[in-house]
Amino acid sequence: MRRMRWMTALVVLCLAVALGACGGKKDAGSVVNDLKQRLGKLDSYKTSGKMVLQNGQQPQEYQLDVWYQNPHYYRIALTNPKQDITQIVLRNDEGVFVLTPHLNKSFRFQSDWPENQGQYYLYQSLVSSIVTDKDRKFTTENDDLIFDVAANYANTTLARQKIWLDKKDYKPKRVEVRDANDTTLVTVDFTGFSFGEKFTDNSFDTSLNLKKGADKAADPSNAQTGDPAALLDSLKQEPDTVEQAANASAVKDDAAAGANGQKPDGKAAEDASAPVSGQPKAEGSEPAAAGEPKAADAEKAAAGDKPATGDKATAGAGSSEQGTLVVGEGIEVYQPQFLPDGVAFTGADDLSLGEDPAVLLRYTGTYNFTLLESEPKAQEVMLLPGAGVDLGFTLGSFTGEDKRTLTWTNNGRLYRLSSADLPVSLMVSIAQSLQSGAEK
Repeated sequence: MRRMRWMTALVVLCLAVALGACGGKKDAGSVVNDLKQRLGKLDSYKTSGKMVLQNGQQPQEYQLDVWYQNPHYYRIALTNPKQDITQIVLRNDEGVFVLTPHLNKSFRFQSDWPENQGQYYLYQSLVSSIVTDKDRKFTTENDDLIFDVAANYANTTLARQKIWLDKKDYKPKRVEVRDANDTTLVTVDFTGFSFGEKFTDNSFDTSLNLKKGADKAADPSNAQTGDPAALLDSLKQEPDTVEQAANASAVKDDAAAGANGQKPDGKAAEDASAPVSGQPKAEGSEPAAAGEPKAADAEKAAAGDKPATGDKATAGAGSSEQGTLVVGEGIEVYQPQFLPDGVAFTGADDLSLGEDPAVLLRYTGTYNFTLLESEPKAQEVMLLPGAGVDLGFTLGSFTGEDKRTLTWTNNGRLYRLSSADLPVSLMVSIAQSLQSGAEK
């Protein structure tokens, strides 16, 4: 009799466990297995949402639209609502591009992005981080599955992330990415997500995304054109690269200096020692002269018309409002809202990259770096070599080892941050802090 009671209790317990499983309660193991299968079968998706970057003095908000088509087609549109400006990160068979449609500008990267790094707005990256983290933390709340896992991004400041998935279909709802101090630096709220989207051949076409973006059309996947190939060819005019323009400018400046019996300004050349293209300086080579002020600017300085320095720039860099700086006859430039402790602005030079005006800003102290800002005027397809680095609001290019350079574009403006001692994570933070104040 006692044995029968034990048998009955065991059967009831087994039934309870089985019924509990049928009731829809999920554990981490079953969810991870389901996510592995979903990732293996992922063909396409389309999502929208809001992304907020917490860097510098003010949070930066972007509207986010992501398209993906297997095996390697991506279109990420990032819109700054304050400026009503959209940049598009695009990957297709031609390569990886950053498009600024309203300026008809295109910058191409030598990169296999995003295969070589995670992105917190891509479904594949979120699922992969859950699957690969053996020390993942898992909880449930109402209709949400919540994972707390390691963050695997190029910006090493980002240490961990919390990911909310819908319990029924595993669609992403929210992402919070934190630093080592548990401070949230990035949030993404997904407002729409759909699997199995059908895209046309035009959806990831470089020229059509430029054209339709310039026309403020919402969806280039529906675009029609009589001759797409001709339209693409019209945008493939290959101008001088930044490096070629810098070399031409250096020859011109050297010739002018020689005619006047003057030597080039060695200090300015030292500050711009890495080629403007972002490639590291060859050992034993002469510093690039792209950072030298023109002879006309030197004459102005001698006459008392000195470039703006010190007080004006420092006030902008350390205040809650973005400072600007005008040097000589050059462009108005923006300064970072974030500077590492012990770093201060020390000067600026007005210069040219070919026919394009540019300004070189210098910062020294705990770390030493230069920031080159230029405004390429001509419509371009400019090649930016190096590994792709996600900056949140756009894609950047990272090159060099001893002399590291981070190059990126925003609203048609080209930025180049170079340093021998500045960590990559701080380079990313400086780049992100520049964007919140760059409103024209």
